[in-house]
Amino acid sequence: MRRRDFLKFMVGTAAGWPFAALSQQSPRVPRVGVLSPGHPPPRDPFRQAERFEAGLHELGWQPGKTIQIEYRYAEGQLQKLPEMAAELVRLPVDVIVARGQTIAAARNATSTIGIIMAADPDPVGNGFVKSLARPGGNITGFSTQAFELEAKQLELLREAMPSLKTVGVLTSGRAVTVSEQIDRRRAAGQALDIKLVDVAISDSAELGSAFAKMGAAGAGAVLISGTLWFVDASMVARLAIEQRLATIGNLREFVNAGALMTYGVSFAHIHRRVAVYVDKIIKGAIPAEMPVEQPTKFDLVINLKTAKALALSMPPILVAQADEVIE
Repeated sequence: MRRRDFLKFMVGTAAGWPFAALSQQSPRVPRVGVLSPGHPPPRDPFRQAERFEAGLHELGWQPGKTIQIEYRYAEGQLQKLPEMAAELVRLPVDVIVARGQTIAAARNATSTIGIIMAADPDPVGNGFVKSLARPGGNITGFSTQAFELEAKQLELLREAMPSLKTVGVLTSGRAVTVSEQIDRRRAAGQALDIKLVDVAISDSAELGSAFAKMGAAGAGAVLISGTLWFVDASMVARLAIEQRLATIGNLREFVNAGALMTYGVSFAHIHRRVAVYVDKIIKGAIPAEMPVEQPTKFDLVINLKTAKALALSMPPILVAQADEVIE
């Protein structure tokens, strides 16, 4: 190569260096939308954001740097969900994480962006996926099998209180009523000869009157429905003890706050697993071919401090079954 041609080559190559370097230093940052029917931290009892971001960190992502997360909270105003979902689609985001009542809003907003359920009690029955093994559309994620849990929770209450006759069921007036869940709950109660008294609330401010109603109806215990994503766990525990009512739910935060027992899936584990699904979809996985994960382990946690406060003697055989005992 002649000297003049060599100099032209070097100048041309050098001129391209800054652009090549910029291209390598500034890759496109993936964007994830997270839809929640409840409140932002610290009022979210599921601690969804904290656990989800911890899962992303474990996979090497740095929220705010290598991945952008767009949180949208309805704060109980479910009528806002369709527009929130549409807003995430317009941005656009690469994948949407949706929990509970937000899944339908996300599905109605897009048929192309991947949607991860975090989580749903019955994805097939609710029409979100064709099957758990092969979802078939743009939705995949996690099932909680919450419908089946209530029967076991009633059995645990009966074990703890053999003479139990009436159980109050604290539900959400904001949630979509699922007839199948109600039928299964009633059948479980009838099998145990337990009368169920349903009381629905739409705000934590209604908890006091709800517990008073259940107490007046002769309830000896309360089953906290998995639809209660907006209540303050410590307030529930305090009111239950004041009314001398044993309580059981599926969310660990309730027993930590003073409920008698919880039995259910680990939401901490689910939200960390959601990060794994987000990672896969961003890297090219197809939601239609990603099986919906079902829980394989259910944890029983018993609060013996609460049992003592209620003057309740827990059967040793039941305590021995617990995965954890709070003393």
